[in-house]
Amino acid sequence: MVQVGVMENQKKVPQTTEWTLEHHKLFVDLLLQSRGFEKVRAFIVRKMMKTVKGLTWSAALGHSRHLESLQRQTQYALSRRPPRKSSSDLRVLVEDLVRGLEGLTMERNKLSTWTLEHHKRVVDAVAKVGGLDMASPMEKTAVRVLRLMDEERRQGLSVRMVTKHLIGLRFLQKRTQEAIDKAAGNKARQGCSVKRSKKVKLGRRENNNGKKECHGLSDRMLMT
Repeated sequence: MVQVGVMENQKKVPQTTEWTLEHHKLFVDLLLQSRGFEKVRAFIVRKMMKTVKGLTWSAALGHSRHLESLQRQTQYALSRRPPRKSSSDLRVLVEDLVRGLEGLTMERNKLSTWTLEHHKRVVDAVAKVGGLDMASPMEKTAVRVLRLMDEERRQGLSVRMVTKHLIGLRFLQKRTQEAIDKAAGNKARQGCSVKRSKKVKLGRRENNNGKKECHGLSDRMLMT
């Protein structure tokens, strides 16, 4: 079942040298199929390396480690969330009024655990609103994402939490792309050094052949 899901996802994501949000979505899907971060299986890294040219084993593992760290940070933010104020507070009344106009109600069941499924929902919502645009403020993107995440929003997920999570996601994407570019640069430099060494060896052979020809010509002249 895992292999079938992987093949279906791979058809949707074209092979490229850039690490996009679609590649991150595929990576998260593969993690969910392998039951989280406990063990990043070899087939996940191999599938991603086939999808993204230049992606190295260390870059894929680094992406997994930084994503796991981002998940822990969001979980910590949830655990440090202050308790909701009484319903007599003006801000709470306004918030409940806005939620009521949007067809939402504040549930007593608070969101207490941030799982990989929640992160996937954030990434899907980000893709729907146009991606992690560097030009627009992240707070606006977070508000648009929250509108698509009704269940989590009803359970008290705030704009501030989503904003921090999106900033971390953008940093994660940038860091992985930098790792891919660095690996591609190292590979190009290695290719240039190999070409130079071949040219040096070829030049040495030509010089040696030329010296041999000169010595042979001088020997024949002396014999005559």
